Amino acid sequence: MINIDHRLNAKLTAVFEDVPTNSSLQFEYVIPMQEYIRNNDWVEHWGNNGLRLFARLEKGADPEHVNAKIKDLIDQHVDRWESDVFLQPISDMYLWSNFENGVLVGGRIDYVRIFLCVAVFIILIASINFMNLATARSTQRALEIGVRKAVGASKSSLAGQFLGESILTAMMAFVIAMVLVIILLPNFNQLTNKAVNVSLANPGLWLQFGGLVLFTGLLAGSYPALHLASFSVINVLRGASSKKTRGSGLRKGLVVFQLMMSIILIIGTLTIYQQLSYIRNKVLGVDRENVVRMAFEGNIQSQFDAFKHELLSKPGIVNVTTSSQNPLSVGNNTIGVEWDGKIEGDNTLYSIINAGYDFVETMKIDVKDGRVFSREYGADSTNYIINEKAAESMGMDNPVGQRLALWDREGSVIGVVKNFHMQSLYREIEPIIIRLAPQSASIVLVRFASGQTREALTVLENVHKKFNSAYPFNCRFLDEEFEQTYRSETVIGTLAKVFAVLAILIASLGLLGLASFTAEQRSKEIAIRKVLGSSILKIIGLLSREFILLVVGAYAVALPIAYYLMTKWLEDFAFHTEISVGILISAGVLSVLIAWLNVSYQSIRAAMTNPVISLRSE
Repeated sequence: MINIDHRLNAKLTAVFEDVPTNSSLQFEYVIPMQEYIRNNDWVEHWGNNGLRLFARLEKGADPEHVNAKIKDLIDQHVDRWESDVFLQPISDMYLWSNFENGVLVGGRIDYVRIFLCVAVFIILIASINFMNLATARSTQRALEIGVRKAVGASKSSLAGQFLGESILTAMMAFVIAMVLVIILLPNFNQLTNKAVNVSLANPGLWLQFGGLVLFTGLLAGSYPALHLASFSVINVLRGASSKKTRGSGLRKGLVVFQLMMSIILIIGTLTIYQQLSYIRNKVLGVDRENVVRMAFEGNIQSQFDAFKHELLSKPGIVNVTTSSQNPLSVGNNTIGVEWDGKIEGDNTLYSIINAGYDFVETMKIDVKDGRVFSREYGADSTNYIINEKAAESMGMDNPVGQRLALWDREGSVIGVVKNFHMQSLYREIEPIIIRLAPQSASIVLVRFASGQTREALTVLENVHKKFNSAYPFNCRFLDEEFEQTYRSETVIGTLAKVFAVLAILIASLGLLGLASFTAEQRSKEIAIRKVLGSSILKIIGLLSREFILLVVGAYAVALPIAYYLMTKWLEDFAFHTEISVGILISAGVLSVLIAWLNVSYQSIRAAMTNPVISLRSE
């Protein structure tokens, strides 16, 4: 026998294996549903949506048929409304979780797709570097190719050799990448709060890795292989191919493409950080600062008035109340609401907060009209406070004093509060009803005085020990929980920053290599210009101009693409910032600066070289 919550004696009848860390459902024990219903009678109302149902179907069962049966069952018990319910496979719940009007519109799968695209971008950027540098250096292998062709080597055998070299390079990169993944995986898991592991014993995984290596090798080596294998024997052996750069137009196009992808990543990263800053600073309509929540349990329930009175007599404590919901994450709603003039078939969902006295004051929610709950009015136990959105959806111009019934409990609207965000900023503000029902509360909300957090926490812990010593003291700040709500976005912002830096680094390496090759190809021209009096600055400008123009071209192409993609991402938030001109300008300036620094290094080296060294062979 075990005792739960100092109120329920239960018999232990089974032990289950630990729930895996990658499960969305985390729990340590299971008790009969009847225990929850006994303390939450609102669950028995058919118009309420406060619970989640799990159903195991028979093998081969048609989910659509089961959906129809569930819908019919609910409609039999709810005469005034028509329900619209459906089942979703539990395997889809984590990645596919966003619905609009009963239609799946996405979820975390969108982020999986975004980062898959980013990974493809980075592979493309790296492959383009390989193509550019391989073709740029083609003149150094021209004689080798000419001699091999002269002694009978076919075009296909040469192409196969170069493709093999590319695949071998990809294999070497894969080995290095695997070592880095194993080293960095703990840091990645810590950042994302996941428990990802690489199962090296999984043959399917190795098959995927092999396919990735082969794909990357073929992608990066395809054009260089065809380019090198197509050299003319006569031209090569006569030295014609060494006198001009072949494929320069294509190389410039590839450079523009990789710079374009880097700029898109820069704009995306800056936009994500701007949206996160907007979320953190958004006025929510409730003051989440300096408020902690703790469980409403044990002696605190039976002696709450004394507990509250003692807290308020201590320094640092401003207000104390109870609630059934975290006001920033209300998850209980219902269609079981009636009012005079309600249109038949109106299935609007109303979020419900079962609150104690001083709830509105504690959360600093602005009252637009009427009053809040007060002990001076004994009838408040059947009265309600609604938000502006609820008044609008009910068609009430002057809601205060009008009849309102929740789950057949008749009462009146005594106050209207201004709209406040009680859910994620991904969602529009919804109609909400606050009822005075401290007996249905599950949490205690305590507001501290600003600047006295440490002292107030000590006071709260001491009073909790006095009243509820049988329970451990545990509280959480609402602002920390609010930040946790957007942890996914914070992680995405960090990962986007890492990927953007990686993409910029790879693109920079490509620019550095091409700038080095260009400087080498034009070494005699530079030497002659220096002999004829050109300054170092003029030579640097000459070599840099071409690459800066490529960056400007890439920026012009990337700008509309990045703007469209990030606008679509921001549209997922019901409340979001706009892509600022500053972000677009910053991305352009940053990309030009990065390119200029890379090219300038090689340009300065070339310009500083003694012209005698470059011209002595002439």
